[in-house]
Amino acid sequence: MISSYCNLRKLKLRGCSRLTNVSLISLCKNCKRLESVDILYCHGIQVEGVEFLILNSRQLRNLQVEDRKLSEAARRWMTDKFIEVQQ
Repeated sequence: MISSYCNLRKLKLRGCSRLTNVSLISLCKNCKRLESVDILYCHGIQVEGVEFLILNSRQLRNLQVEDRKLSEAARRWMTDKFIEVQQ
């Protein structure tokens, strides 16, 4: 089902309590054109899921996520890829 959304560019999942790292990774693998993702207050998403999103979403330009879910490596990658973060 996710594969039918392969052209998705904006994704707002704010507050989705059932979203996990596994589901976020699946979204990243199938939605390769994501430019803007809002995963604020998604308690099932952890640092590893955010890192995967940043590394594997080539067109990502805007990410809304809690500061505590951004590792130092993720911050460097975001700077290198010109990704804007909002909290």
